[in-house]
Amino acid sequence: MVDRNNDDLCFDKYDDLDLPDRSKLIGYSIDKYISLTIVNTTSYIETELLIENIAGVASPSIVAYFNSLNSGNFAAAAALFTDNACLHPPFDLPLSGRDAIATYLEREARGMIFCPESGAMLIKDNDISQYHIQGRVKTNHFTINVSWLMQLTPADRICLVEVKLLAPLSELLKIKR
Repeated sequence: MVDRNNDDLCFDKYDDLDLPDRSKLIGYSIDKYISLTIVNTTSYIETELLIENIAGVASPSIVAYFNSLNSGNFAAAAALFTDNACLHPPFDLPLSGRDAIATYLEREARGMIFCPESGAMLIKDNDISQYHIQGRVKTNHFTINVSWLMQLTPADRICLVEVKLLAPLSELLKIKR
């Protein structure tokens, strides 16, 4: 479901800390992440949200992918993919290849904060590992629940990412360009 405010954030237990204005903070509980930064609310979200781990996910490449996205290093995120990898983003046609993925991420993911919460391995065999990850994506306009289906090679390279927005159609139509 789309949440258009930040009232769901878990900063209440940190009221005694010398934190900036809570209305400018973006992210989940400070306990969950190594660092948290402030939002530039006038243009786009600037973040350096560093994820230490994702419950149920053993792949360093998946954690590195989300950290690369959150730091705005989209070339590094795309470098985690195989040469012929596919990205299936919401509202767009599937993309194939590192260059196309890097270009897409640079254009579409800038200013977003990716908050994966948990995951589970669905398949593991000699050829592929498949994970289902759930979490949220935050922008300066809304927060939305998201699921990612990710497939990795035995060398822990990403070969597929399918992104699903988890909200009613009426809400999704409001956020589509």
